[in-house]
Amino acid sequence: MTRRPLLTAVACAIGASTLPGHPACASGYATARFGGEDGHPTAAHPSTLYYNPAALARLDGVRVSADGVIAWRHFAYHRTPAETDVAPPEGLDAGNTGTSAVTHAMAAPAAFASWALGDAVLAAGVFIPFGGTYDGPRDGPDGDFPGTVDGPARWHLISGEIADVYYSLGLAWRFGALAVGASGNLVHARVTDLRARNIDGSNDVTAEGRSLLEVEGWLGSFGLGLTYTPHPALVLGASYQARPGLGEQRLGGRMKGFYKGGRFDDPVDLLQTEPDVFRLGVHWQVSAAWSAYLAGEFVRWSALERQCVVRAGADCDLAADGADHSGAGDVIQNVPRSWSDAGAVRLGAAFAATDALTLKLGAGLDGDAVPDATLDTSLPDALDVGVTAGLQYRFLPAVAVSATYTSLFFVDRDTTGRSTLSRKAPPSRLPDAGGRYEHRADVFHMGVDLSL
Repeated sequence: MTRRPLLTAVACAIGASTLPGHPACASGYATARFGGEDGHPTAAHPSTLYYNPAALARLDGVRVSADGVIAWRHFAYHRTPAETDVAPPEGLDAGNTGTSAVTHAMAAPAAFASWALGDAVLAAGVFIPFGGTYDGPRDGPDGDFPGTVDGPARWHLISGEIADVYYSLGLAWRFGALAVGASGNLVHARVTDLRARNIDGSNDVTAEGRSLLEVEGWLGSFGLGLTYTPHPALVLGASYQARPGLGEQRLGGRMKGFYKGGRFDDPVDLLQTEPDVFRLGVHWQVSAAWSAYLAGEFVRWSALERQCVVRAGADCDLAADGADHSGAGDVIQNVPRSWSDAGAVRLGAAFAATDALTLKLGAGLDGDAVPDATLDTSLPDALDVGVTAGLQYRFLPAVAVSATYTSLFFVDRDTTGRSTLSRKAPPSRLPDAGGRYEHRADVFHMGVDLSL
């Protein structure tokens, strides 16, 4: 598999890709942070095309915005033996315990444009609100088997990416103090996943193989929003973003690899359902120099019950224990998820120190969507707190440049003894993913905003 630098939706990028181990900007692998401190449902910024298309009505003239995000992510997984592990031959090292640790950089662009025509505002953008990339370490023990070099996390992910690239158009309309907006999204979804795998779903190193999944597809979705301005200094906003694909997705491609005794290369589909998102926000112009915002989101991650790989055109028909219920061997691999709905909240303030310089501060809390039972290294998640500081400088009346730094602190998770993945029946069975998960991320955002 090609190893790509992380084009993470930390911000949402132009035709880019992103990560299964995200730098954490929200719950699950929702990583929308384009727009920086202006990325919220009541901002006067073109990126509200995604956060709340009605807020586009706050814009005048022609606006063009380009974003860039660079993130450094630090992730470590510590695993001890589990009851369901398959022991290697006596005296040999299976490489299934110990630590997998990685630090890598990620970068992503995003672009937006808006055009005000009287009470209407048109907008377009390219961005990635869901995604991430992971390229695991190659510093595992030498062991007595060649696969151990990929470390104990290899049974759930060696390297891969998941990305929903949005190509979006939107319209907002002002009706006095009220504004409404809508957007339509053409979404290119892509998933790649390289992992260690055995046909029985165990971590038996004497039969260890590899599987590489590469699938993609085009989907549709939409966004709706409204804002209400009861006072010139106060803006209230609410929005809804529909699920990519408006329900279960079917992404087509191939799965290839090898098991002990043979190789395979088959046309497959990946079936999965991603969440819809509800947002609320308020913006308050406290004084001529000070402004503040508060924003929250609710992401319905409970939609992601599983990621099921089937023969091309087949359905994912599973029994209660995870076994293939089709009777025809249609289900090749199923990754149980059973995620929960989660939320996030952010608040920030801006101070116009001079006509050209604005200072910005922010903080946020992101919820955790992944239960202990199905947490693994392919899509890790944890409660995190972020702190942001930055500035915007207007070099010319029509040109402003912004830069912010966000430090994200995750709560460590220890799921030892709580993973249920190894208790499923094949093809839903996976090795026990219990262990200690540690994260940290540092995110730099830069943006250029042109007013024409």
